[in-house]
Amino acid sequence: MKDFMKRHKTDWIVLGIVLLLVAGSLIPYFVITSMSVENLIALIYRRGELLMQLDLSKEGEERVFVIEGIHSEMEIAVKHNAIKVLHSDCPGQDCVHMGYRDKPGAPIVCAYNGVSIVLEGGDPYSVTIG
Repeated sequence: MKDFMKRHKTDWIVLGIVLLLVAGSLIPYFVITSMSVENLIALIYRRGELLMQLDLSKEGEERVFVIEGIHSEMEIAVKHNAIKVLHSDCPGQDCVHMGYRDKPGAPIVCAYNGVSIVLEGGDPYSVTIG
C-alpha cells in the first residue's frame, strides 16, 4: 500500500486541489440563494392578463385573499416580501407545494387554473442575508 501511495502521490495532490476548487466554487451559490431581496412586486396573471399587482415590501403579517382561476378559486397568502398559493383545487397541487417565494425569477404557476405569480423588482443595494 505504501508503494501505491508513493507512486500516486501527485495524483492525490491533484485530486485534493480539484476537490478544494469545486467546494470553493459552491460557496457563492449558497450565499446568493440564502439572500432575501427587499422591495419585491408580485404580479398575478390569469391566462396572461394582469389581475393584480402587490407591493410585497409593504405587507406585514400574513394575510390571505382569494382570486378566481379558470376552474376554481385560489387562496393566496402574502407576508412581508413573500407570496404563496395556500389552496387550489388543481389535481397535482404543485403550486401549493412550492411554498413561499421571496426571490425574483422563480414564478409560481398553476396550469390548471391558468394563474401565474411573477416576482419582480428588488433593490440590489438592499439585501438581507438570512
